[in-house]
Formats: sequence, C-alpha cells, structure tokens
Amino acid sequence: MTIYEKFQDLYQELKLRSRKKGEERLTIMVIPHGQEKMFSLQLNWFMILFLVGSVCLAVFLAFYGLYLKQLQQREISRLQTLYGTNFQSALTLTESAGEIRAVRYELSERLAQISTALGVPEFERSILPDSGDADEITRRRLDRESIRANPGAGVQRDYLPPVYALKSLHYVLEKEQPLLSALQESIEDGLGVYSEMPMGRPFRAFSGLRDTSSYGVRVNPVTRVGFEFHTGFDTAGPMGTPIHATGPGTVYRVYNMRNGYGRAVVIRHKFGLFSMFAHLNRIDVRQGETIFRNQRIGTMGRTGRATGTHLHYEIWSGTSQRIDPKPFVCSRDFDTRRCREYHSDKSAATF
Repeated sequence: MTIYEKFQDLYQELKLRSRKKGEERLTIMVIPHGQEKMFSLQLNWFMILFLVGSVCLAVFLAFYGLYLKQLQQREISRLQTLYGTNFQSALTLTESAGEIRAVRYELSERLAQISTALGVPEFERSILPDSGDADEITRRRLDRESIRANPGAGVQRDYLPPVYALKSLHYVLEKEQPLLSALQESIEDGLGVYSEMPMGRPFRAFSGLRDTSSYGVRVNPVTRVGFEFHTGFDTAGPMGTPIHATGPGTVYRVYNMRNGYGRAVVIRHKFGLFSMFAHLNRIDVRQGETIFRNQRIGTMGRTGRATGTHLHYEIWSGTSQRIDPKPFVCSRDFDTRRCREYHSDKSAATF
C-alpha cells in the first residue's frame, strides 16, 4: 500500500467519524417547576455549531455597527466644524467685497489721471474699461463657466459677492495691461531723465543745518541797505560740513574768487543744466573730472562775499540763465520746513 492510499484511507476514516459525531443527538430537557409536562429538544452537533456561530456573528455585527456609528458621528462633527469655518470665511470675504470694488474704481481713476499727466495718447487711454460695465461682463463670464461645468443644469447666479468682486478686478487689470505697459515705458523714460538731473539737497543729512535765503529779491545781507536779486538757495551750517553732488556730470569750472562766490565748483549735467556750489572752505574735485551723484566735492565754508558759514547753491539753464533751485532741492525733500511749504503751496495751486 502506497503512502497516498494510506492518507486517503485516514481521511475517509476521519470524515466518517466526524459525520457520526455530528449526527449524534444531544437531548435538552426542560422540566417546569410544579408541572408534570416536560419539554425536550434534540440537537445534533452540527446544529449546535451553527447556532453558536450565528450568535458570534450577531455579536460581531453589533460591535461593528457601533464602530461605524462612531466613525459617522466623528465625520459629522468634522463637517459641522468645517462648515462653520467656511461660513465665517464667506462672511469675511463678503465684507471685503465692497473694499475690493472701491480699490478697483480708485485704480481706474488713478490710471486715467496718471496717463493724462504723462501724455499717453488718447487711443491708448481709450482701452480703459468702464467701471460700470465690469460687473456685467464678469457675470456673463461666470455664467459661461457655470454652463461648461454643468451643461444640463440651469445657470446659477447666486455666487458670493467676493467672487464677482475678484473676477471684476481681474477683468479690469487684464484690460488695463496694455495701458500699464505704456505707463511703465513713460515712467522709465521719465526716471531716466530725472536720474541725470541735479535733484535733492547737497547734504547727506540735514541735521544741524538751516535754510537762510531763497531765490529772489532780498535785502542786501552785507550792507543791510537796498535790495538785491539772490540767484541761489542758501543753507547755513557748521564749518567743514561735507558737500555732495546732486547729480552725475562733469566738473565744468572751479572758482577761487575772493569777492563774490569765493571757492566754488560748477558741475555740468545733461539737458543743459549746471549746478554751482559756492563759498566752500575746501574743494575736493578738479576741473574736467567725472562726477557721480552723492560724490563729495568739498566742504562748507565762508569764503568770498559771505556774512557767515553757508552754502550758496545755484541751478543754471545754460551758462547764463540762473533758475530757482528750490524745485530741484525739494524734489527729494519732503521733511524740512522750506520744502514742506513749497509742496504745500504747489498742492494748493493745483486744486
């Protein structure tokens, strides 16, 4: 007999024993107290195993149901919290919608004013979208997006106000992009011109200094009798205060006159402009030297015809015409008293 046959016989024998064991009946008798009638219940082992398995399965399903209920409750709590957060965010965005619209209107107005001031051609300014049409154009765009997203559904018009506000701002900026590019070129050209001009004060800091005389008619400071026309802008300060160039250029001339300007430096800039620094105590540059903005050219003194230590600063248009230096000086100064008055007067004149 082979090993396979032995295992097969063993398997058949175990199968027969299991069947016999399973078919054995177990009698359960129930005897009620005080009654003669008895109840008996006969079950085989297969039925007992089935009943035990059913009970175990029911218990497992009950516990699994409780577990799923807890998971569902947690998800509900999470969604409630998320809904509350999103709702608060929606309210915040809704409150910001008005501010966004105000920014949009102001941006359009400012761009129109800037483009007009910079001389942008009319056909380029005409591309500015009308602020009143932006909302309607935005609504149509959102309607088309809604139709593409839900072809079979009706168009929903109940978007949150911030959606319209942001879309409108995006549309306005999109349409204003060509004008912004034109303005950028104009501003860059303008800044290129200003970078070559003598702008600002010839000092690193104004602490310890004070403005004494402006451009125009004044009483003669030496004789105190009669009037004279003052061609510069005077600033008094301590002896030796460093003086710096107000723009790039070339040293046009270096003076040393005992009467009049005393030690002085004239710098030639582009566009026919010159800047002159007079009554210097010391000169640190030479004629023909290339000068950079903020380069030190000397120190403050009282050489020449001067009643005290100060800098006499002039702006020339060409070599013969003196012009008021104050607009050049105050172009970068918004803090000192003289320049605040100048800007205030300019603003009042504008309005």
